[in-house]
Amino acid sequence: MSGIRLKKLRDELGLTQKELAEKLGFSQSYIAEIEKGKKEPSRKLLLQLKSLYAINVEWFLFGEGPMFKSEEQALQARIQELEAELKKMEEVEELGEDIPATIKTFIQRLQDKIGKLETENTYLKVLLEAYKTGLKNAPNSS
Repeated sequence: MSGIRLKKLRDELGLTQKELAEKLGFSQSYIAEIEKGKKEPSRKLLLQLKSLYAINVEWFLFGEGPMFKSEEQALQARIQELEAELKKMEEVEELGEDIPATIKTFIQRLQDKIGKLETENTYLKVLLEAYKTGLKNAPNSS
């Protein structure tokens, strides 16, 4: 039954399974399995729901009482979540134009490493062939 209540909660919050999973630190498939009744929610999931969304654990587990502890606590939890999202967006904005340059530098370093590996690979192939040729041409010591 907690799977049905998880879906109700998710719908109330206006989140997809993937969004809820990311916010709680779980996989989307785990959330889906709980909603389908295939798995029971973990203690960690309950604590995360209580902490982030101020849910009433009795409602979640047994269907008793209101969904949220109080409307005010639910709003405070939502405000905290939105503030955290805003902070992430501001951090990305601070990177601004540096993002493409950072990505280009990263890609260039990867290409350089790949080039070095290809060179080493070619060198090892030549050594191996020389070794094989040397074995074929070596005098038989019998």
